[in-house]
Amino acid sequence: AKWVKKNVYIPLKGFKNSEDKKINIFFDEESIPPGEQFQDFYKEAILNSKIFLPVFSEDYFKSNHCTEEIKFAELRKTETKNTDTNFRIYQITFNFDIVPKKHTDINIVHIDDQNTFLKGLKEALYKG
Repeated sequence: AKWVKKNVYIPLKGFKNSEDKKINIFFDEESIPPGEQFQDFYKEAILNSKIFLPVFSEDYFKSNHCTEEIKFAELRKTETKNTDTNFRIYQITFNFDIVPKKHTDINIVHIDDQNTFLKGLKEALYKG
């Protein structure tokens, strides 16, 4: 979570889209009050988002909550395909080998060089 906050959330927090509007970013540590039912919060955030950025790590697929989150996002992607909403998923990962085959059709932003990573991510968001 610390890596995500430092390298994804904070750099994108002030980013603006193609319409020069600041993008809204849901980040669990910042967006969910302590003690709340976080499933309701992340589902609502996914429903109100255009893009979902899961950070796939070895631990991600071991977590029931994370696997439920990606299933919900994939369902939303399927439901909005060929619509004006066109919800997209851009997975972020350090290692392609840990990503299960069923998730390899998702757009991937590989974390190799921090500048290249952020540039690619911002380009994807700018198109959003």
